[in-house]
Amino acid sequence: MITGAREGRPHAIRRLLGTALARDLRTLVLPGPEIAGMRGLDLDGAGLLPAASPRHANVLVLVGTLPDTLADAATILYAQMMRPRAILALDGEPPAPLPAADVRVAADAGGLRRGVAQLRHLFTSHAFETGISDFDAPVLHARILYTCPMHPQILQAEPGKCPLCGMFLVPREVAAGETLPLTPGAANVAATGDDTHGQGHAAAEGEHHTHRTTRYTCPMHPEVVRDEPGACPKCGMDLVPVEEEDTQHEHAGHEVRPAHDHDDHDTMDFMSMVEVTRDLPRSADGLPMEWIEVPFGPFHPGLPGGLMLTLTLDGDGVAGVTARSLVGVTLDMPEDGMEAADFVDVLGASQPLSPLAYRLLACQALGAASGKDTATDIAPGVVAALRRERVASHLGWLAGLGRQTGFAWLEHQAGRLQPACQRADAAAWSRLSPALRRLAGRLRRAPLLRARLRGIGRTDDGRDAFDRLRERLDQLLQALDEPGWDAAIATPQAPDVGRSTGEGSARVETPRGEARLHLRLREGRVVHAHLQTPGGRWLTRLPALLDRQELGDALTAVASLDLSPWEIPA
Repeated sequence: MITGAREGRPHAIRRLLGTALARDLRTLVLPGPEIAGMRGLDLDGAGLLPAASPRHANVLVLVGTLPDTLADAATILYAQMMRPRAILALDGEPPAPLPAADVRVAADAGGLRRGVAQLRHLFTSHAFETGISDFDAPVLHARILYTCPMHPQILQAEPGKCPLCGMFLVPREVAAGETLPLTPGAANVAATGDDTHGQGHAAAEGEHHTHRTTRYTCPMHPEVVRDEPGACPKCGMDLVPVEEEDTQHEHAGHEVRPAHDHDDHDTMDFMSMVEVTRDLPRSADGLPMEWIEVPFGPFHPGLPGGLMLTLTLDGDGVAGVTARSLVGVTLDMPEDGMEAADFVDVLGASQPLSPLAYRLLACQALGAASGKDTATDIAPGVVAALRRERVASHLGWLAGLGRQTGFAWLEHQAGRLQPACQRADAAAWSRLSPALRRLAGRLRRAPLLRARLRGIGRTDDGRDAFDRLRERLDQLLQALDEPGWDAAIATPQAPDVGRSTGEGSARVETPRGEARLHLRLREGRVVHAHLQTPGGRWLTRLPALLDRQELGDALTAVASLDLSPWEIPA
């Protein structure tokens, strides 16, 4: 039975509806469609169409083993999907609290075809079932805190008034597990005045008198006037006293003084908008505005899966950036170390966007530590496999860039070519190479794409997003011009280190830059490893890169960097 099917007894109309749903399988791919492409999986060609949001999706596709750090975010996405919905697992099982997979197959072309056929059968026959229960998980429950509309830094667990301005606190939902600092309990600090201030103001020599009365008004709603102190019925702020002229007795030769002369104004206890906005941050134009923090990720379309961006927005501009990876690499060795072959497998599996490059890096570091020079002894088949990986990685990046910028043709063409490159043999490359060259030429000539990327994400050396696009296209064409594409594909294998003891380092050019590895062997086992990847250096540069950028341009700038969250240290 499909997890999350609609409740109801199947009848002819519902079976007909299930058949229609089976023909239109809209998917969310986790950790991201770039992972599926690097595994050679053509989801679009198999009939799994991409969905724009969870509300438009009915199939959650999990490629490989989803890290536990992404489980809560995946659960929230699944809960937002329309019913009936299903989970397709391509290798591995969904982590808790996700329900078990409805269909589980191998992550290859044949397994994908079988999985789609099983999904269609499930939607046709089991889209409606009796006795359906709702899916629930602790992460789906939010707790309520209370904050001030004018002072968002005020957070309390109970309703009440703001201790700064006296406004009623309003409820705010906080996701389960999110920790926010609560404001310590304090008495309300509101502007108050002296009830007797200004009453019976006497003129010089007592020759005339002006009688005044004190009324109370709201600083935010001056139309609210009361004879007694209290709270504003509209916003809850404490009313402040103001003096009004009631009766006046004039004596000959003397002028009556206005009730709100400038000498008295400085002594009035009135909270102006200047006072209310005193604690708010200032925008670039000097205006005080409430800045908000908005998360993007870890499954935001156009950004690599696993990347968590938190942007501080000043209106529609970026005032601050924090970024972190939820799938970052960690190389924690067991106390007794790790076998050399196992280490190569672990390092390659930790980098799903460039597994062959990191396998080669581990092999060369092991060779250096054991005294065997493997840096120049790379089989032609390994070289051909690394070139395919580089081309496929660049195509996956182009598909993500097209998704982020709204160029659907780029997303579609690059997304279809990426798995084809991963599966291609020597004969298929003779057909793929012209298609790749045509795509590169079209991208160089696309005026709308050039206009969209020019000036965005400009680095210190003056390079912008369009320059990074041209650099990737140059690398792709350079790889196509190199000889050796007809070699049989081979995977880097761990060298025989025996019972060697020593240290060694290696460096390999990955699709995103140079990676370095230093490791230590003890009696043939890896006991220590230190990895340097090209992805971490961008995190420290993001705040300067995105400062004062409009939101759409900022997200496009991040997409143009070709970040791999798997390479960023956790």
